Amino acid sequence: SLHSSLDAQTNWNLGRALAPLRDEGVLILGSGYTFHNMNAFFNPSPATKRASTEFNRWLMDTLVTKSSDTSNNNDVLKHAISHWHQAPGARECHPREEHLLPLFVTAAAGSDDQGAVNTTLLYETPASGKDHAVSSFMFD
Repeated sequence: SLHSSLDAQTNWNLGRALAPLRDEGVLILGSGYTFHNMNAFFNPSPATKRASTEFNRWLMDTLVTKSSDTSNNNDVLKHAISHWHQAPGARECHPREEHLLPLFVTAAAGSDDQGAVNTTLLYETPASGKDHAVSSFMFD
């Protein structure tokens, strides 16, 4: 579930509130897609594939690199998440955020007490042919 405001920081905080459930053995699973522009999905173009590559790169940098920084209670990561719509290719990949926010909720739910997130990149599919770049992550 997502907070109805679709605000990234509010949904991040929702994930942080869920984090203690992991200690009780609860699996927190989120689904979404790193690319969710249905018009572009069915009508790919060089521009939308480039946007998906740029946004996918931003997601990996944010969720893998910035998530391991525990300085300042991970303010760099929280700032990046709150301003995701300013990332390269963001709105081309997500005209609306409801399919991206579950990624942020589960990342926050996977964070430790200092706000660090141990992120594993499960797979990355580069843009090619008719496909846009997408990735899958695990947070623990």
